[in-house]
Amino acid sequence: MAGAMVQHVGGDNLPGDILVELATIREGECPMRVIIEVRDRRAPKGRKAVSGLLARAISARSANAAIYLSRTAEGLANELGEWAEGECTGGPFVTCTHEHLTTALRFLHMRKRVAELRRSAPEVDEAAIDSQVLRVRTALDRFKNIARRSNEIRSCTWEIDDQAANLRSEIRDALTTIEDALRRKRPTGNIDQRCEVGAQLA
Repeated sequence: MAGAMVQHVGGDNLPGDILVELATIREGECPMRVIIEVRDRRAPKGRKAVSGLLARAISARSANAAIYLSRTAEGLANELGEWAEGECTGGPFVTCTHEHLTTALRFLHMRKRVAELRRSAPEVDEAAIDSQVLRVRTALDRFKNIARRSNEIRSCTWEIDDQAANLRSEIRDALTTIEDALRRKRPTGNIDQRCEVGAQLA
């Protein structure tokens, strides 16, 4: 609907995997070309490493913005989290997990449109635009906090499950030991004597 063209360009071993080119609205505008670097790794990358990688991808693909897309939050350092914005030598970038990809594309497109409007239309209501940009960023920050707390809760749940499993194992081991001890216990002397008397009477 946005008039975007999407190309998979990652087969040539150059930085960048997917190129998204968004159609221009006004004649003479520079098209928005977003290069997406896609990763599915657990080793987290920080801002400096991501910025350098995306700068190379922007240069290699003649893009003017970039997205570092990680399949899970494990691939992004704590300083980035599930969403972060930045600037590299080639232009603005966003780092995010896959569920935020559409939001990242829209956010970068919005930034470009706002910059163009400020240059070409001084009468634009910048305060209204800035308030909405702040609203988006605040919502994303809240989402990051919720996601972090959710992960903490899941981590605690996993720890509780592990402890419960260990306790179940201890209970089973203790019961097995008791049962083995009971099976090995010899009859008392009184019982032996009663058995001998019974045999003589028989």
